[in-house]
Amino acid sequence: MKIRKQILIPLLLVDAITLYFFLTTIEAWIFWLAALILVGSLWWFKKAIQGQKTEMEEK
Repeated sequence: MKIRKQILIPLLLVDAITLYFFLTTIEAWIFWLAALILVGSLWWFKKAIQGQKTEMEEK
């Protein structure tokens, strides 16, 4: 699985916006929603990198 720019750039943009809300909001539901989005995004990114590493090792 390759990490494409079409996916990576919007993902980083969403992460930046989410991080802003995570750090600046006082509303609890926005805070937890931002935290959930950040964790999900980091989990997806980690899985993509691991998939890319295993693909490179197989070759």
